Amino acid sequence: MTDLQNNSLIHLKFNGKIYGWILAISSLLALAFIAHHPEADLHNSANGLENLAAIGYLGRIVHGTLIFMVLMFAVGFSGFALRLGIKHPLVMSGWIAYIIGTIAMILAASIDGFLLADISDKMSDNRQLAYDLIHYSMIYNQILARLGFSLMAAASLFWGVAMIHFSGIKRIIGLCSIIIGGTSLAFVLISSERIDVRILLFYMIAQLIWHLIIATWMIRTKDNVAI
Repeated sequence: MTDLQNNSLIHLKFNGKIYGWILAISSLLALAFIAHHPEADLHNSANGLENLAAIGYLGRIVHGTLIFMVLMFAVGFSGFALRLGIKHPLVMSGWIAYIIGTIAMILAASIDGFLLADISDKMSDNRQLAYDLIHYSMIYNQILARLGFSLMAAASLFWGVAMIHFSGIKRIIGLCSIIIGGTSLAFVLISSERIDVRILLFYMIAQLIWHLIIATWMIRTKDNVAI
C-alpha cells in the first residue's frame, strides 16, 4: 500500500515547466483574442441596442475565452509563487493580490461580454430602462476592470521587490517586474481614460512582456519545489 501511495505521489510533484508553458500560451492567446474584441456603437439611441445585440454572439465567444485565459494566468502565476517561495510575506501578498485581481477581471469580462448582450436582447421593448441598466453596468465594469488591473500590477510589484533580494537573473527579473508593475499601476491610478479595447490592448502588450519573462524563467529553471 505504501509503495502504491509513493508511486501515485510522483504525479503530484511540482512541474515549473508546465506552469511556464500555461502562462506563455495563455498570454499569447489572450492578446490575439483582445485584438478581435468587438465594440458596439451605443451613442445613437435609435439603434444602439441593435448594435450591441449584433455583436452579442461574438462578444460571448471572445469574453468567454478571455475569462478562461485569465484563469490560466492565475494558474501560471500560482506556480510562479510556489517556485519563488509562497511562504514569504511579499510572495504571499503578491499571490493574494493577483487572485483577487483575477476575480475582479472575470466579473468585468462577464458584464461586458454577457450581461450587456442579455440586456440588449431581452429588454428591447423598454429601451430607456435598457439604456439605464447598460449605463450603470458599464460603470461597474470600469470599477472592476480598474481594480483588477491595479491588483495584478501590485502583484508584480510585490514579486519584483521579493526577487531583487536575489542575485543574477532573479534580480533582473525583479527589476523588470517593478518597472512594468509600477508603470501599469501608475497609469491605472492616474489616468482618467475609460478602459476600452485600445487601452486594454496596450496594457496587455506590456503585461505580455512580463508574462513571457516569467514564463521563460519557469521553463528554463530546474524545479526545486516539492508539494
